[in-house]
Amino acid sequence: MELIPAHARILTTLFALASISACDGNGGGSLNRAPVASFTALPSEGVVPLVVEFDASASSDADGTIVGYEWDFGDGESASGAKVLHTFTDYGVFEVNVTVTDDHGAIDAEADSVQVFSGVAAASYSAVAIPALVGQLYPQDINNQGQVVGYFTVQDLISDRRVAFTYSDGVTSSLGTFGFDGSAAEAVNDLSVIAGEYGVVDALSQPDTWYHAFLYVEGRLIAIETQSLESYALDVNNAGTAVGYTRAGEGFAYANGEYQTLPTLGGDYCSATSINDHGQIAGQSETADGERHIFVYEDGVITDIGTLGGRRAWATAINNHGDIVGSSELPDGSSEGFLYRDGLMQSLGTANPTDINNAGVVVGGAEVWDEVNGLQDLNDLIEPDAGWTIERIEAINDLGQMVGAGYDATGTDVAIVLSPSDSGSQ
Repeated sequence: MELIPAHARILTTLFALASISACDGNGGGSLNRAPVASFTALPSEGVVPLVVEFDASASSDADGTIVGYEWDFGDGESASGAKVLHTFTDYGVFEVNVTVTDDHGAIDAEADSVQVFSGVAAASYSAVAIPALVGQLYPQDINNQGQVVGYFTVQDLISDRRVAFTYSDGVTSSLGTFGFDGSAAEAVNDLSVIAGEYGVVDALSQPDTWYHAFLYVEGRLIAIETQSLESYALDVNNAGTAVGYTRAGEGFAYANGEYQTLPTLGGDYCSATSINDHGQIAGQSETADGERHIFVYEDGVITDIGTLGGRRAWATAINNHGDIVGSSELPDGSSEGFLYRDGLMQSLGTANPTDINNAGVVVGGAEVWDEVNGLQDLNDLIEPDAGWTIERIEAINDLGQMVGAGYDATGTDVAIVLSPSDSGSQ
């Protein structure tokens, strides 16, 4: 008797089982043919938030009926049905898959991609001057409630003293100096928690002023204690975590009374400049060979993002998508603005970015950048008869409101809030 090899017996058995399972259900023993998946996506690209209609009703089954449609949108969401609507609330390229099942359990899948662009700048903006108190206003940040923080200058016998201010609902208010010799507000979160620094004049070396980082929470000043003579809190996220740096070249994070020193990229210097609501921190750090590179710090790990080819770079903001903007030297020593997104650092040309919102719109200088329109001069987008000239934008919120500085028709320096005039902006 001829022996059949074991692997041949296994294959024969599997084939027999497959043939039985694929019967037409009437005892005829005919093989079931798998369905063919197909779908359309309308639109297949657009700006976040993007609503897409997916239609897989053109999928077919030659010898039966399709009984199931399962969708995977590539953003962690799923759905069932031949026709479905899905809203992409983040931007990027998403691979969408549909799996169809026929009445005998056979399946087929089809995949295609949807491109979701980041938000776009408004077609036009209206400008409102922030009422000054004493001296010139220097706005630094604006939250999603439209609250602006910054500082103004007061000239005294020693020097121009800085004093923190807040602006909301048309009213500018001084925060005072908290009993010290100066103050400045650098950032404000959506709960009105303010990060900044207060100043103390050195009695031995007047008019030198040493600044110390603080948080201002519900009318209470919280000093951020460091081991350095001078420290600055540059940002605060919605969880109340502040980040900044010390004069000793130490980057830090501060939350719930706990101070954390951030690691470096191998050198002696680190500065944390921005933190998002996921706790990702962006900044710049010295490397072992003396260069200064952009970094991201997350879950105890610092990652070198690099530069645009030069020796130094500076980060100014990180959004909740993990996009980072700032400026970088090029190999020839000149500098350009950059956007770091999805593992790639790209030049933004002549822009000098100061902020990026969660829709991916970038501001800096007198310019605004978005993925669709590229770089635009804000002076071309403000109302032509307003008489304003924009010189520098410091921050943008998720509603597209911006805060910065410029001058009016008389040449007077003013702090300005820009608000989108159209409803299609981010």
